[in-house]
Amino acid sequence: MATKSLMMKPMSRRKSAAKTPKTPKEELNNEDGTQIEQKQKGRGRGGDSRQRVKIRIGGATSASASASAPTSACQDQLLRAFCIDTTKTGVAKLVKDFNETRAASLKATIARTAFDKNMDKNRYKDVVCGDEGRVVLTWPPGHPNDYIHANW
Repeated sequence: MATKSLMMKPMSRRKSAAKTPKTPKEELNNEDGTQIEQKQKGRGRGGDSRQRVKIRIGGATSASASASAPTSACQDQLLRAFCIDTTKTGVAKLVKDFNETRAASLKATIARTAFDKNMDKNRYKDVVCGDEGRVVLTWPPGHPNDYIHANW
């Protein structure tokens, strides 16, 4: 009995998902002011291997961005001032301020009986669910658990 040779269709390769480089004009049209430019590692000043990030604010906006979120010159100035101030403040000071604010808010005296009884049902142990405005579950009827970590 003669065997037939199987003819297989050659497999075709998928094209790469990488997009073709855009021209400067195309990039300018798609600029919405939120892009982040990153320098390559190891090419900083004095052989610094840390990655430096430069954030551009402002510039031309795309049609979709301006249609969904119109901004005025005043808003742009305020955003620029906020970003400059935040950058000057530095990460260490921002972390310190955050921790101080959080510590002060945790000291607040809020009735939290249900929160303390249901610690295993709380996603965040440091986000208190006060008893006064707590959402009480009423469904399904007759179910013994009425707790959900939610306030109104």
